[in-house]
Amino acid sequence: MISRERDIVNCNVCGDAVTNPICKDCLSAQMRSWFKIKNIDADIIDDASVIFDDLPAISECVKCGNDMTVCRHCFTKEVFDIFSEKYSEYKEEFTRLFNYEIYEEW
Repeated sequence: MISRERDIVNCNVCGDAVTNPICKDCLSAQMRSWFKIKNIDADIIDDASVIFDDLPAISECVKCGNDMTVCRHCFTKEVFDIFSEKYSEYKEEFTRLFNYEIYEEW
């Protein structure tokens, strides 16, 4: 169970404050829907997701209530890094749909 005593939770990966507490599973579901439309291999999402499984919980997802281990930006970055190598023609659309612009410098 997550302690409610602290006001700000920080991502296990980047250390930034979590301002949009959506878990990687809820994000994955959204990505899977778009991947299916584009005929993109959804295993990319699984490959990105598994690396965060052993991290400690930092918050609860506002959508499903499950524990979060990483912020949505770090999860999206990991998916994007794998995705962009195989599907470069969809990079711009992915960036727009999943609000990835804030990390263009990565």
